[in-house]
Amino acid sequence: MNKTHYKTLDETVIRSTLDNGLEVIMIPKPNYHRTYGVFTTKLGGLHRQVKDTLTGKVYQIPAGAAHFLEHKLFEGENGEDAFVKFLQQGAQANAFTSYHQTSYLFSASFDIQKNIETLLDFVQTPHFTKEGVEKEKGIITQELLMYMDHPGWQIEQLTLGALYPNHPMGEDIGGTVESVNATTYEELMLCYDAFYHPTQMCLVVVGQFDPEEMLEVIKENQANKDFKPPHYELVEQPVEGEVIPTVTSEMEVSQPLIVLGGRLSNPLLKGEKLIKENLAGSLFFDLLLGPTSSNYQRWYDKGWIDSSYGYQHALQDPVHYFRIISASYNQDELFSEWKEVLKQWSDQDDFNEAHFEQLKKGTLGDFLKMANSIEYLAYEVTGSVFNNYDFFTTLDVLKDLTFADIKDFGEKYLETAEWVEVTINPLSN
Repeated sequence: MNKTHYKTLDETVIRSTLDNGLEVIMIPKPNYHRTYGVFTTKLGGLHRQVKDTLTGKVYQIPAGAAHFLEHKLFEGENGEDAFVKFLQQGAQANAFTSYHQTSYLFSASFDIQKNIETLLDFVQTPHFTKEGVEKEKGIITQELLMYMDHPGWQIEQLTLGALYPNHPMGEDIGGTVESVNATTYEELMLCYDAFYHPTQMCLVVVGQFDPEEMLEVIKENQANKDFKPPHYELVEQPVEGEVIPTVTSEMEVSQPLIVLGGRLSNPLLKGEKLIKENLAGSLFFDLLLGPTSSNYQRWYDKGWIDSSYGYQHALQDPVHYFRIISASYNQDELFSEWKEVLKQWSDQDDFNEAHFEQLKKGTLGDFLKMANSIEYLAYEVTGSVFNNYDFFTTLDVLKDLTFADIKDFGEKYLETAEWVEVTINPLSN
């Protein structure tokens, strides 16, 4: 058991790698009433190929398999529902699948050790059947069809599809109706065997508990289970090919919904360098596009953007992109101005050191505020494990960030950005 105290955040973090390879991270918060437990595997929507290291055979993973498996693991023995069991133990449970991981979690104010064991047991003891898989297909396809009717979801998928055509990043995490209906029990079990081994997972516990007692409970739980030696490895799929510059669709929307997206080169960073690049990217776009910028104020005053306006920068292997979104009748003007601002970023009045220092100060305050949330800590620490960095050094990296780092970000990535314009128009009469 390795204990580290971080003075800047006044947090003590206990880390332990168990004999079976499971990484456990505990963050005791004695003054909090609730506890979060998050159990995560590296399997996400991006992961579509796996290699058996014993035979050398490469297996294809169906689109949406990670999400499908998330659904089925809540199915307990004799049809028992893990959600119900958590409720009976005074806990709330949930799960989610992203492009990079699948997480199972609970929050509770009492019986924490019992709930931790329930979390470990239902994820590590699959009970789903071939019949259950066939039955679940209808439920998942209905979920997919429901999302397809949502304009925000639809434009997100169109944007990612334009930025990353012929790559899993350009496909929905849940797959398609066709891929879900074609998924077999055997394929789901292959995913489970490959990615639900303790060596591919981490457990993060944040809240009010005794860390020594908690670790003993976790160790005993794992010691009572047998796991075969792992013999699968992920096959990475590189980003190849060009973007699709223009995508247009129609839906039941009151006014056009538009996105300008940019695919940026991926620096393939890990550790503190990844933290620094993500922070620099966020501040770069804040300077040019955020509420404190003159650009934002001009677009808002002209009525070109409304409360739907927003932007995002994302960097995590193997992708790196940004997007700007708004509902607007002035899509041509906005596309033109957005591109001009980003292509000529160094000439913008908003791009100056005083503005940077103002935003950096606000970002520091926001980070300290969010770091008081046990839910935020649980999710962010989980993400840091799989990206090989220490989340608790984020504040120090942010404090050391300079205006030169922000300029360096623009020079490295904006000069070679590949642009896409995505529009959802109201239905034609």
